[in-house]
Amino acid sequence: MIKVENAVDTVTSGLLADVKEGDDEAWALLVEIYSPVIFVWCRQKGLNAHQSQDVGQETWASVWSNLKAFRKQQAQHSFRRWLFTIVRNKVVDMHRKLKDKTLDAPEHIQFPIEGDDDDVDKMNVNMAFSQIVQWISSKYREHNCQAFMLCYAEGVNRDEVALTLGLTRNQVDLACSRILRGLKEEFGDRTLHNE
Repeated sequence: MIKVENAVDTVTSGLLADVKEGDDEAWALLVEIYSPVIFVWCRQKGLNAHQSQDVGQETWASVWSNLKAFRKQQAQHSFRRWLFTIVRNKVVDMHRKLKDKTLDAPEHIQFPIEGDDDDVDKMNVNMAFSQIVQWISSKYREHNCQAFMLCYAEGVNRDEVALTLGLTRNQVDLACSRILRGLKEEFGDRTLHNE
């Protein structure tokens, strides 16, 4: 069984390698996967929808400018943490701008932003994984995506998945295999590790 975090890290690593090589489609997919994550982070920190979109644009500009310098040297150096750091700094900048523009800045704004990075990371791993599966769903039948999500995101036994979805165990195995193969083909030779 693969961990959701491993799947997200594998796909992200593959995308980052492709983006660094100039692949525009990989960049578009990276932005598609992580933009909703950025938006949620911003909204959780008190920004409205328009401000959150602005911070998202500024974040992606910064990621683009600095991506070649990003290197995962240790296990704790994930793209998500690096991205979260950029977003956090952009949100703080936005709050500063808002405070400078109005004398009546809301008192509830947490400045600087504090929080449990591990909890944030866990929540957003799942969100990124959901984005990946949504992207995959355009290539695979709905029941295949459901089987994959139940097996890999929820950790449900494949026999139970078959029973729940009205499929045979073999159909569930094939669905999971197809999607995993699709991920490997789409994102290069990097493999998804079963645990």
